[in-house]
Amino acid sequence: NTTNLSVIESGRDEIIWIGGKEPGFIQRFDPSKEMVTMEFPYEFSEISHVVSGDTIAYAVYRDNQYWGIAEYRSEDGTFYHRDLYPVWQLAEDGINDIEIMDTTVFIGTQSGLFTGEVGENPNSWNLISEEIVGNVTDIEIFGDSLFFILDSEVCLMNIDSQEIEGSGAFNFYLLESLSSGATWAINSSYTRLVEVSGEEIIILPAKAKCITSFRDSLIIVGMEEGLFIKDLFQSGYEVFVPNTLPTNQISALTILNDGRLIAGSKKGLSILEPWGWRNIIETTSNEMLISDTYPTQYFSADTIPVDFGGYIADIEKDSHGKVYCAIRGTYPEPRRHGGGIIIIDIDNPGDFSLIDTTHLDYFLDEYMVVKDLEFDNSGNLWVADAYA
Repeated sequence: NTTNLSVIESGRDEIIWIGGKEPGFIQRFDPSKEMVTMEFPYEFSEISHVVSGDTIAYAVYRDNQYWGIAEYRSEDGTFYHRDLYPVWQLAEDGINDIEIMDTTVFIGTQSGLFTGEVGENPNSWNLISEEIVGNVTDIEIFGDSLFFILDSEVCLMNIDSQEIEGSGAFNFYLLESLSSGATWAINSSYTRLVEVSGEEIIILPAKAKCITSFRDSLIIVGMEEGLFIKDLFQSGYEVFVPNTLPTNQISALTILNDGRLIAGSKKGLSILEPWGWRNIIETTSNEMLISDTYPTQYFSADTIPVDFGGYIADIEKDSHGKVYCAIRGTYPEPRRHGGGIIIIDIDNPGDFSLIDTTHLDYFLDEYMVVKDLEFDNSGNLWVADAYA
């Protein structure tokens, strides 16, 4: 399976549901055993949401452009696949969220807010109210109330009376409500954490992907680059990025003479040291940030002002220990500080040079696409340049 995960949801039995993206699959992970206990190896395009009750669970999946719902039933404490409901006509444009409260299921779609009885055929579910017609992007259940975002506005509905109240707070996409009555949200551009009906606005260091809370004391935002953690009883916040590569899309690999592995990607270079990953990544500024020591438990990186282009197509090393990177898709000065080939001392990242492979370009096109590098037995470097 892919390492590209789209959803992680804790079930009421404390087993974690994991949904994959490209291809879409479902796994059940037991944290106490640290192992996957069951897998449903679908070949969908994506699993976008999972929600689990005591005896029934649903997964929202996308199969190319069509959206459907997978149903699971619990027997003797184990969930089994029950049925698929493909091409759910009520949500042709997409399913944004799904939640369960007792025996009732709520579904947020681009066509409104739907509801139905748990266990019934999803095609029998209906709009909860004719007043809620629009793009419902997130749903939160709190007591006998339903918080949801309708066309970017945070709204509240009493489930019993179905009275709807708009908050007047707009431009939101993700929502998290606490038992204290406080509500936090992510704005529509995924760049801010906002206390709804409050005064606190926090600019996030990276784009948000999801939001949750822990024991009404922590707000946790999953970002494109790590976790943002805010303690509601203290000032400030923490950003946690584990020691890892900047991306799992690796385009080139090589092993140095000392046994270290080097991985190349569109983000730059990643070196597997004895203590973990050390990264060399690009920056658009002219400033180099080179560290003498690295926090081994966190993301570690030096930044250099070069353009690694579309991606690193190949990595070779010379007899002096320097690394040569074939860059596929970049421009030279003055458009970018890039070269068809980047030569770098990975143990001293500030020592780098660029080779502009357009100098011998027959077509006089400054765009560089270097696909392969190779040293011969005499130490000569051979270059496969698409436009040379």
